[in-house]
Amino acid sequence: MFDENEIVKVSKLNKGQIKRRQLHKREIFHTKIADIIAGHDRMTENCYNVIEIVITLVQPFQLINGIIIQKLASFGILTRQHLPKLPSGVIFTPMGKATVDYIAYDEPMQLTSEELDRCQKFHRFLFENVIRTRKDVQFTKNKSNKYYLVIPLRQNGELLHDLLNSCIAFANSTTSPSGQACKEVILEFPHQVIVRPSYSRRKGSWMLVRKITDVTPMSEFHDSSIAETFFDYYKNRYGINIADREQKLICLRGIPNHNSMLKKLHKILNLTSKSKISPHFVPELLDIHPLSACRFLTAICLPSVLFRMESLLSTDELRLKIADETGLGLEDDKIINSLVSLTRDASTYYVKSIGELPHVYHQVKAKSSRKLAKFCKEAVDTCKGSIRNDAKSVYGKWKRNPESSKELLLKHYRKLRRDISKLSKKTRKWLQIVPISVTKRLFPTFRRHVFNRRSKSRRTNRIIGKPGPTVSMLLQALTSLSANDYFNHERLEILGDSYLKFASTADYYHRHPNMKESTMSQMRANSVSNLHLSNTSKVKGLTLYQFNTPFKLKQWVPPGYTLMKNKITQPVIDSVNDDSQDLSQSCQQIMSVKNISDTVEGLVGVYSLASGPINASYILPWIGLDIDPKSLINSDKMAIYESPLTDDDIKLNNCITRSIGYQFKNFRWLRLAFTHSSFASENYQRLEHLGDAILEYLLIEFVFCRKPRFGPGKISYCKSLMTCNRTFAIVSIALQLYVHIRCDSRLKLDIVKDAEEILLSNDKSQDSEDPANAKYLPNLTYQLYKNYPNRKLSKICADIFEALVAAIYLDCDKNLNTVWKIVYKFVQHILADILKDAGGLTGVIDDMFPNRIKYQSIKSGNKNIRYRRLLLLDHPKFGALTSEGKGTSYSSATDDAARKMLSLLKHLDQENILSLSEVSRSGD
Repeated sequence: MFDENEIVKVSKLNKGQIKRRQLHKREIFHTKIADIIAGHDRMTENCYNVIEIVITLVQPFQLINGIIIQKLASFGILTRQHLPKLPSGVIFTPMGKATVDYIAYDEPMQLTSEELDRCQKFHRFLFENVIRTRKDVQFTKNKSNKYYLVIPLRQNGELLHDLLNSCIAFANSTTSPSGQACKEVILEFPHQVIVRPSYSRRKGSWMLVRKITDVTPMSEFHDSSIAETFFDYYKNRYGINIADREQKLICLRGIPNHNSMLKKLHKILNLTSKSKISPHFVPELLDIHPLSACRFLTAICLPSVLFRMESLLSTDELRLKIADETGLGLEDDKIINSLVSLTRDASTYYVKSIGELPHVYHQVKAKSSRKLAKFCKEAVDTCKGSIRNDAKSVYGKWKRNPESSKELLLKHYRKLRRDISKLSKKTRKWLQIVPISVTKRLFPTFRRHVFNRRSKSRRTNRIIGKPGPTVSMLLQALTSLSANDYFNHERLEILGDSYLKFASTADYYHRHPNMKESTMSQMRANSVSNLHLSNTSKVKGLTLYQFNTPFKLKQWVPPGYTLMKNKITQPVIDSVNDDSQDLSQSCQQIMSVKNISDTVEGLVGVYSLASGPINASYILPWIGLDIDPKSLINSDKMAIYESPLTDDDIKLNNCITRSIGYQFKNFRWLRLAFTHSSFASENYQRLEHLGDAILEYLLIEFVFCRKPRFGPGKISYCKSLMTCNRTFAIVSIALQLYVHIRCDSRLKLDIVKDAEEILLSNDKSQDSEDPANAKYLPNLTYQLYKNYPNRKLSKICADIFEALVAAIYLDCDKNLNTVWKIVYKFVQHILADILKDAGGLTGVIDDMFPNRIKYQSIKSGNKNIRYRRLLLLDHPKFGALTSEGKGTSYSSATDDAARKMLSLLKHLDQENILSLSEVSRSGD
């Protein structure tokens, strides 16, 4: 990204500073407006498509006189094109959090040219008099980049002609209605009007009626130095004589017109708060807006709602483009693909409603009678028809006699699976009878696709086998953190980065069998670097669909409007593209290399989540990466099949089969995984490099699916603990893999000595357990992990485990399901402990004793170990307490200190209880 002249200027900087300047160098890029609303086809005929916008508040909002509203007034979008089905969204209105639904009507609306002209005038009235958009725009329907009209609708979808006429008349009128008429309407219907003072030269903002007071114009004014009564104040200040001196004055509350409602950044409007100083207004001196209060509150939410709709349409356009060119996703408009609601984290909804990934085997399987009964109870609560009746009868029998009903439950489980399988073949709407929560346990590989009709084309059949993400998930992947939206791609970016490393490593291993580990590592770093991903994204045009700039009302151009040429300004930034000067600021975004590369990684992450690791590889060459998808599917045809020949080979094969429960088909992979570089030139280094990438991807995917509320910081923290050499070395020692290492005799002697010392000391401190037990090795692994948190272990042991994982991956025809079953069996307790601690023990301590916790760093001579001291200043029972922790980093040392403090508090509580019991006995 740097020119040679720039490099000469910053030659005094180090390499890290130059790289940071490269990654954060900003440029201007064009934004894409969806072709379906681009305005190429103007409204000329009589038939128009209508989409109703329904905004529903999560919590009811209270107006004056106790009037409660929850469903706001409806507006519609009038277009010539037929818009696709859009998912629901979330906005944060001045009345609170609300959901937005886009309802498309099947029957078109018939409008004459005169009615269409009135709709255009209402559209202009809405964006020029109600919504405060930017002032440097003008309505030019034939030159605008996007064109559709916003119209008022009834609840049944009909056009409100009376409201159109009243708004147009209000915009054209130069005189205000009589004060007597306004007074009667305001005092009779205070909850339905929007008012503002008519006597002010500078028209203010419109306001809601907060309350009707007992004060009259002849009441005493709050500041006697200005005027004695309200009547005198208006006469002296504005020269107005109030006609009705007995009318009641009212208090008003301004309506906030927020810059963006896509994220919660403001307080909720409150009309019931009691304020000591509140200005009073005379009803007959107020103007009434033609829109009702409910419809006016809906209108101020429209810019954020329309911006979200435009972003969804452009994202759906990208989804269809990817589906057409790669086969990932569903490209037929009649296929229901946008079923996921737009939430903060679309993957959260995906995991909870659609089910966890079929290639991640950590979901609970129904084996015990209690779990089977829980499954039947869920079927009773959620299913319908005969399926519900059968489940209800079986659940009732189990409840009466739990011990002797396991066979009955298993029989019903198999029958329910057969019934749902038959039902899915007979009807296309079977999801209305059997919900996803039941189906995902019966069919782990189930994919949610509902077709309105069957297509016999080969193209559609190929797409069915390669599902893709929904529009809402894809929009999340395209939204960066700087967009300041309700969601972003930070979590997906971590998942996509790990998948790119795995896919590139597997591709280089498959296509270059003689490439060394160092060369593979260098090529992978260049392939998945931020600079390379950014360049490929620019060439492919993905920058057109990214959302990096926050939505601002003063910079958003309404539909049908264009910027005035004499007021177009360009933002001041570090660097600008040469071809980006002809568009306005509203059609441009400022992005850096890091922003673009993170979006590409988020896009890859969302496809790996929705399509699976195999199908997601088809998007990598589409982006521009030199990765062959077949390398993740096809087995190595050049591999030489071998079988165990010597006694050592037989012992190794029996040990692996007995400990991990996997029988190798090609013994060559197993022998290679245990061969050190000191023993032979053909060793485990390439396998170790591949296994490290596989483990990192599977473990990050596990955390991503298991903890949908974990942010990127916690995921990275879990990744650093789960993929470290210590974790893998402990698994290798527990499985006694060190015995079969083929390396130099002295090196092996040291490894065996350290490993046996750890195992012997663990046996003395723990109770003996039967080695024949299936849970013996997983429990032993967890015991070693807890008992030796800071023990320095051999890196060779960790490398052997990573190489063994890669050997299993290659031997089982590159099936990640098989690999994860084996890995998860031994690390499940460690993962559970890491996920528990990732929630933050320091947060637990701080919540227990707020403002009484301090941390101090302790200097040590060892550079590899960090020490931290935790100070509890004032405990109500025990006074001041301290604890010290150590770890490989300051964060791990802080967590260790917090863990020791919790155990100390527990120990002191137990001693306090024992001492109290002894005192009571002695008193007796």
